Amino acid sequence: MAHPLDSARLKVHRARGHLEALDIERKRFTDTNPFRLVVEPDLATGEDVVRFRCDEPIRVPLVLGLIAGDAIHNLRSALDHVVYQLALAGGGDGDRTQFPIFEDGHAYADHVGRLLEGVPEDERSKIKELQPFRARTLIEAGAAPPTTARDPLAVNMYLMFLGRLDNLDKHRLPLPGGVLVPFRQPSFEGVARARVRNHAPWLRVADGGEYCRISDLELLPGVTEAKVSSDFPYTIAFGDPEWNPIGQPNDVWVDRSKGAATRADLGIIAEFVDQIIIMFDPVLESAPASPSGL
Repeated sequence: MAHPLDSARLKVHRARGHLEALDIERKRFTDTNPFRLVVEPDLATGEDVVRFRCDEPIRVPLVLGLIAGDAIHNLRSALDHVVYQLALAGGGDGDRTQFPIFEDGHAYADHVGRLLEGVPEDERSKIKELQPFRARTLIEAGAAPPTTARDPLAVNMYLMFLGRLDNLDKHRLPLPGGVLVPFRQPSFEGVARARVRNHAPWLRVADGGEYCRISDLELLPGVTEAKVSSDFPYTIAFGDPEWNPIGQPNDVWVDRSKGAATRADLGIIAEFVDQIIIMFDPVLESAPASPSGL
């Protein structure tokens, strides 16, 4: 017998299929090694700066944004399927329902009656706990913003970015992408001594962009130029490529243009959506599946 949440699970399964396709296309792009690292002097500070240098402007293939957008939409749609089935189980028809994702509590109060029409009160309370505005309220009151996916408020933040990116994908085709790399301690050739300082755990790749700074650089005898390399994986951020969704200042809540998701972030969002489906599984276990629930 079909379960009412089968369609939601299939949506998540389809999203994961898109993420696998994204991995293939992403590797095809990053295997071209679109940049190199060079050491250049900073005459203003006396330091040496390791910078990205690109022979040509980096253009993330449009197909990557298309695939990421398909994954995002399937994850957003899976949540709508959950609410539709909850509404049917509560005696509604589900015709106007939608899983709410609100960053403002007043807007949530204005729209939740329509979006969750027919959904039982206990299930409405669970959905309210997941809302981004709940995390925003707690953070503004002094709670620590999430820095990892295991933090208590991480699901609220990741749903915020799911909502933002899905809205962006509806109105802008495709999602813009930018190349990011994690900072890794570089290796040097021809260097006797160097003290390295980096300014961020993730860095956006662009011609002339700063990777790290070196002080007390001392070359080996007879060496005229330091060579630098670093072993790091590339990733692509979709949305606002200069923004990392976790571990950034609180103004992320203020500026709704902010928000990006890497491939890893999209995988985390898929896990959270899975957890939300499981959360409502006991409520719908004995309910008959509607045609949309397969």
